[in-house]
Amino acid sequence: MYICIMAMLVMTACTSDMLPEGGATDKDESATPLCIRVDGFVSMTTRAALADMPGGTLSSDTRLGVFVMYERDYDSLAIGSNYRNISYSYDNVECSIDNAGNLYPANGEPLFYPMGRDVRIAVFAYAPYDSSMTREKLFAPKGEVGVDCDQHHEAVIASNDFLFGTPVFGNPFSKPHNNIGSMPADIRLNLRHQRSRIVLDFTLRELLELLDTVPFAHVDSFSVIAENVPVEAPVGYSLDSSLTNFAHPDSVRRDSVRLGAFMATEELNALDTRYTSVGIVIPCTEPADMSFKFILMSGTDSHEVRLHAQTPVAFERGTSVMFRINTEDNDDSNPDVDEIPIDPDGSNPAAARKCQLCL
Repeated sequence: MYICIMAMLVMTACTSDMLPEGGATDKDESATPLCIRVDGFVSMTTRAALADMPGGTLSSDTRLGVFVMYERDYDSLAIGSNYRNISYSYDNVECSIDNAGNLYPANGEPLFYPMGRDVRIAVFAYAPYDSSMTREKLFAPKGEVGVDCDQHHEAVIASNDFLFGTPVFGNPFSKPHNNIGSMPADIRLNLRHQRSRIVLDFTLRELLELLDTVPFAHVDSFSVIAENVPVEAPVGYSLDSSLTNFAHPDSVRRDSVRLGAFMATEELNALDTRYTSVGIVIPCTEPADMSFKFILMSGTDSHEVRLHAQTPVAFERGTSVMFRINTEDNDDSNPDVDEIPIDPDGSNPAAARKCQLCL
């Protein structure tokens, strides 16, 4: 008898932690699952996909962090308060995502709405997952916030591409009222890119045709470096007034980012093989001159080629800027991406078109 009573007490304690006090006393009130899915989910895992479709970098192996809180906690964010109601919150719950965009806690434990018919909550999500993330670190990161300066591996690109998400219908919101036995509607999240992306698409033929003399007969390998791009926000940033995106940082530090390292192909048409270099940078609304440095290797010989953007470039939050080498063969067949032709001396006017990144 004693064991049964103790077991019931333990179960009650566990339930109180998951479904906090303050709930309704309605006899029909029961635990309501909190089901979350990513709206407009796009599976993208390859460098080619990153360039071809300016969208997301989420894939089925992406891990997201989820924060769920009471409305008062949400309201405190708007005024910079540290209020925290510990009776109900899910802090940095690691979630996996399936091919349909549904989120599942990695620990296998389901999420629930708080008890009570009129309680309102807020949901935030981010990716990639960071086990050390806290509310303070997520909503108002201080100190150095930056990207890696070597991004020639696709895994590094994904780790630098920070996404932040809120419900499509907005925060905060009430628990849905459903008939007994019916399933509550899913919370649809809209994940948005908080940084900017560089895409450089080119062939070796386009590159070598710009040179007065061909430096060597063949290219064994080469690397691509973007120069004078924003890589760090020295004093951090914070959520904007709408609590849906991060404000642009007040200042940035610029440096070089290694976008790609390639082995040249040995095919007969190797010069016409298209290569794509992709990198993530800190958003910055102030335009600045930038360039690309190519380091071409032939045996032990190396040769550097530097191309300049024809106009100063601003990297807006959530945008993808596509560069290509300015040759006579280029056309305007793809108007849906930013296109800023580049040449060695930056003498020709640029044609830039904006395209938002979205999932």
